[in-house]
Amino acid sequence: MSTQSITYAIKEDNLGNLWIGSEEGILKHNSKYYRVYNTYNGLPESLSNRASEIFIDSNNNIWAGLEKGVCKYNKNLDKFELIQTADNINPSLVNSISEDSNSNIWIGGFNGLWKYNPTNKNLEKTTINDAIDVIFIYKNYVLCGTKKGLYIYNIDKKKLQK
Repeated sequence: MSTQSITYAIKEDNLGNLWIGSEEGILKHNSKYYRVYNTYNGLPESLSNRASEIFIDSNNNIWAGLEKGVCKYNKNLDKFELIQTADNINPSLVNSISEDSNSNIWIGGFNGLWKYNPTNKNLEKTTINDAIDVIFIYKNYVLCGTKKGLYIYNIDKKKLQK
């Protein structure tokens, strides 16, 4: 990975590994070694290398938001796997990933807000279609910052308020 690559996100897991999302892929770094994940090595070939977000959930799973989708790191295979809907429509230009109190993963990107249920492994789009810059979970709400203003999504009622 080039030292001149644009870096978008840096997170540290509970083992002390640094996960760095950049224009050229994902770098995993600890005090002994580093490993680069890109579309030639460890990222799905159908995606681009641009990793704009890294998120570590409450179970220490590593999530990567990319230009053409969202991936979850498979520790056993040492690679990232694409999370997708049944109709192969994916979040794009992912800017923000968060987790609610029920361990659902929320993904904000250019094409709206998405919810991933880890129990049934279902990824679904919500009613927000605007490009999302940042999401924040507060109690039963997902707050979504967009260029058009703030949206508040009620998780339980599946209702949207601008």
